[in-house]
Amino acid sequence: MNLKTNPKFLALILILEIVYFYVMYFFLLFSFFLYFGSGAGSESETAINSGKIANLIIILPPIIYNIFKIYKLKIETESEKRKAFIIATIMYLIFITYQIYYGFITF
Repeated sequence: MNLKTNPKFLALILILEIVYFYVMYFFLLFSFFLYFGSGAGSESETAINSGKIANLIIILPPIIYNIFKIYKLKIETESEKRKAFIIATIMYLIFITYQIYYGFITF
């Protein structure tokens, strides 16, 4: 099995995914803080459900995009880019698992 891939392209994909994660995290954190406040409203059922949905908004788009690109590149037979997207998806899932394990995001 040939695992030859473009390391610059792989690094670019990973950097974009991680920057997206943190930008969306802080954007949603501050927008929910402004909407729900810091008192009893922030512990309501609506706030908790909104936080769960926000976690999905943060996590799923890069994974869905990568799966779409993997499928598209499989049809076009660009193996180096396809392998870069596969490796990037696996590394992004490891990154998300790390964030969940250490309590940065919760479900």
